[in-house]
Amino acid sequence: MLIEAVGVPETFELCTRLVSAGGTVANVGVHGRPATLHLENLWIKNVTITTGLVDTSSTPTLLAMLGTGQISTTDFVTHHSPCTRSSTPTRSSATPGGAEPSRSCSPARDTQLNQEEPHELDR
Repeated sequence: MLIEAVGVPETFELCTRLVSAGGTVANVGVHGRPATLHLENLWIKNVTITTGLVDTSSTPTLLAMLGTGQISTTDFVTHHSPCTRSSTPTRSSATPGGAEPSRSCSPARDTQLNQEEPHELDR
Protein backbone atom coordinates (compact mmCIF):
# COMPACT_ATOMS: atom_id res chain seq x y z
CA MET A 1 0.00 0.00 0.00
CA LEU A 2 1.20 3.48 -0.86
CA ILE A 3 -0.14 6.46 1.09
CA GLU A 4 -0.17 9.86 -0.60
CA ALA A 5 -0.50 12.43 2.17
CA VAL A 6 1.24 15.47 0.67
CA GLY A 7 -1.55 16.68 -1.60
CA VAL A 8 0.40 17.75 -4.68
CA PRO A 9 0.06 16.24 -8.17
CA GLU A 10 3.69 15.10 -8.24
CA THR A 11 3.37 12.83 -5.20
CA PHE A 12 0.04 11.36 -6.29
CA GLU A 13 1.43 10.61 -9.74
CA LEU A 14 4.58 9.12 -8.16
CA CYS A 15 2.44 6.78 -6.05
CA THR A 16 0.51 5.63 -9.12
CA ARG A 17 3.82 4.87 -10.86
CA LEU A 18 5.22 2.96 -7.87
CA VAL A 19 2.15 0.88 -6.95
CA SER A 20 2.57 -2.84 -7.58
CA ALA A 21 0.09 -5.00 -9.46
CA GLY A 22 -2.90 -5.61 -7.19
CA GLY A 23 -1.72 -2.84 -4.85
CA THR A 24 -3.50 0.13 -3.30
CA VAL A 25 -2.88 3.87 -3.38
CA ALA A 26 -4.53 5.55 -0.39
CA ASN A 27 -4.88 9.23 -1.25
CA VAL A 28 -5.38 11.31 1.92
CA GLY A 29 -3.55 14.47 0.82
CA VAL A 30 -5.71 17.56 0.34
CA HIS A 31 -5.24 18.53 -3.28
CA GLY A 32 -5.55 22.13 -4.47
CA ARG A 33 -4.60 21.37 -8.08
CA PRO A 34 -5.58 18.63 -10.54
CA ALA A 35 -3.49 15.47 -10.75
CA THR A 36 -3.29 13.20 -13.77
CA LEU A 37 -4.45 9.62 -13.46
CA HIS A 38 -2.57 7.64 -16.11
CA LEU A 39 -5.10 4.89 -16.83
CA GLU A 40 -3.06 3.83 -19.86
CA ASN A 41 -0.45 2.51 -17.38
CA LEU A 42 -2.73 1.42 -14.52
CA TRP A 43 -5.46 -0.62 -16.24
CA ILE A 44 -3.31 -3.74 -16.49
CA LYS A 45 -2.19 -3.56 -12.83
CA ASN A 46 -5.63 -4.07 -11.21
CA VAL A 47 -4.94 -1.38 -8.58
CA THR A 48 -7.24 0.18 -6.03
CA ILE A 49 -7.19 3.93 -5.38
CA THR A 50 -9.00 5.17 -2.29
CA THR A 51 -9.62 8.73 -1.18
CA GLY A 52 -10.92 10.32 1.98
CA LEU A 53 -10.15 12.52 4.92
CA VAL A 54 -7.94 11.28 7.71
CA ASP A 55 -9.80 10.21 10.82
CA THR A 56 -7.98 11.99 13.64
CA SER A 57 -9.80 10.25 16.50
CA SER A 58 -6.62 8.32 17.34
CA THR A 59 -4.40 11.44 17.50
CA PRO A 60 -4.36 11.66 21.34
CA THR A 61 -3.34 7.99 21.60
CA LEU A 62 -0.63 8.38 18.95
CA LEU A 63 0.76 11.48 20.68
CA ALA A 64 0.83 9.64 24.01
CA MET A 65 2.68 6.73 22.36
CA LEU A 66 5.18 9.17 20.86
CA GLY A 67 5.69 10.77 24.27
CA THR A 68 6.45 7.43 25.93
CA GLY A 69 8.75 6.27 23.14
CA GLN A 70 6.45 3.44 21.99
CA ILE A 71 6.56 4.93 18.48
CA SER A 72 9.83 6.14 17.03
CA THR A 73 9.79 9.03 14.57
CA THR A 74 13.27 8.30 13.22
CA ASP A 75 12.02 6.61 10.08
CA PHE A 76 9.45 9.19 9.02
CA VAL A 77 10.51 12.61 10.34
CA THR A 78 12.96 14.18 7.92
CA HIS A 79 12.76 17.92 8.71
CA HIS A 80 12.31 20.14 11.73
CA SER A 81 10.84 23.67 11.61
CA PRO A 82 11.26 25.68 14.79
CA CYS A 83 8.02 27.19 16.08
CA THR A 84 7.65 30.20 18.30
CA ARG A 85 4.71 31.00 20.52
CA SER A 86 3.65 34.61 20.79
CA SER A 87 2.49 35.87 24.16
CA THR A 88 0.02 38.20 22.41
CA PRO A 89 -3.38 36.51 22.07
CA THR A 90 -4.93 36.60 18.59
CA ARG A 91 -8.40 35.68 17.39
CA SER A 92 -8.62 32.20 16.01
CA SER A 93 -11.26 30.58 13.82
CA ALA A 94 -10.74 27.44 15.93
CA THR A 95 -12.07 29.26 19.00
CA PRO A 96 -15.02 31.41 17.83
CA GLY A 97 -15.21 34.56 19.88
CA GLY A 98 -12.11 33.54 21.82
CA ALA A 99 -8.44 34.31 21.66
CA GLU A 100 -5.39 32.11 21.88
CA PRO A 101 -1.64 32.65 21.61
CA SER A 102 -0.49 32.44 18.02
CA ARG A 103 2.05 29.94 16.72
CA SER A 104 4.49 30.66 13.95
CA CYS A 105 6.53 28.08 12.04
CA SER A 106 9.08 29.24 9.54
CA PRO A 107 9.89 26.86 6.66
CA ALA A 108 12.68 29.26 5.70
CA ARG A 109 14.54 28.11 8.83
CA ASP A 110 13.75 24.46 8.12
CA THR A 111 16.62 22.17 9.06
CA GLN A 112 17.00 18.69 7.66
CA LEU A 113 17.30 15.97 10.29
CA ASN A 114 17.89 13.10 7.90
CA GLN A 115 21.28 13.68 6.27
CA GLU A 116 20.47 11.55 3.21
CA GLU A 117 20.28 13.08 -0.26
CA PRO A 118 16.98 15.04 -0.59
CA HIS A 119 14.21 13.31 -2.54
CA GLU A 120 13.65 14.56 -6.09
CA LEU A 121 10.37 16.21 -5.01
CA ASP A 122 12.19 18.24 -2.34
CA ARG A 123 14.50 19.91 -4.85
